Amino acid sequence: MDHSAKAHLVFSRIPGIRRYLSMIPSLRQFNTSEVAQKRLEIIQFMNKHGEVATKEAFGADRKVIGRWRQWRFRAELAWGR
Repeated sequence: MDHSAKAHLVFSRIPGIRRYLSMIPSLRQFNTSEVAQKRLEIIQFMNKHGEVATKEAFGADRKVIGRWRQWRFRAELAWGR
């Protein structure tokens, strides 16, 4: 049995694995988009200047930025970074 067949046996048992595997190409493409770059800029601004200044400068709420961070974290896990 080759390696890909063994991997299929192992990973096919994980619930929802197909959904995550189908998301990986989309996440890779999104990483280079203008929207993703702007969101990263806003996250970095918030880390440096705080929540109030970020809301004034960009109008982005803390909860929205938290969601962006979570998506970024998941994308990094999917890419293995």
